[in-house]
Amino acid sequence: MDEMMGNYSRKQLQRILSSRDFSVEGVTGKIKFGELGDRQFLDKDKSVLVQVKPSVKSGKYEFVIRNNEEVRSKK
Repeated sequence: MDEMMGNYSRKQLQRILSSRDFSVEGVTGKIKFGELGDRQFLDKDKSVLVQVKPSVKSGKYEFVIRNNEEVRSKK
C-alpha cells in the first residue's frame, strides 16, 4: 500500500533512480543517475551554474542550481 501512495524506502528509491531505464525531464534537461547515485550529465555541452549557500537547516553548505533567467535578471 505504501508504494501505491509513493512512500518508498531509501533502498527502493536508490534502486529506482539508479536503474538504467530511469530518466526524467527536468528544468536543466534530462536527468539520470549512476549506480552510485551520482547525477549523470547527459548533455556534455550544457553547463550548469550553481551557487554555494549556507544551509539554514544543517549549518553546512549546499549547492543551489541557478537557471539562466535568474542570472540575466540580476545583471
